Amino acid sequence: SRYAAVIYFATGSAAIDTDGLRQIGWFADKMKPYPQANFLVQGFADSTGSEEKNQQLSLERAQAVAQALAAQGIAPARM
Repeated sequence: SRYAAVIYFATGSAAIDTDGLRQIGWFADKMKPYPQANFLVQGFADSTGSEEKNQQLSLERAQAVAQALAAQGIAPARM
């Protein structure tokens, strides 16, 4: 099976909102039966702001999602 979760962020923010936390919980539940599965966490930004700022924001968003998944019991080594 293949699963994907999409988390949306407010412009210029890396804060995960309630809907994002719900998506992360759903994804973590789907991954629990597959403890050997690895997956990719990617962060993106829109064209608002400089390229340098958006690169940093993309990284912060990916890190926020990875931390939230770890808080749900997903081993960081899987990401």
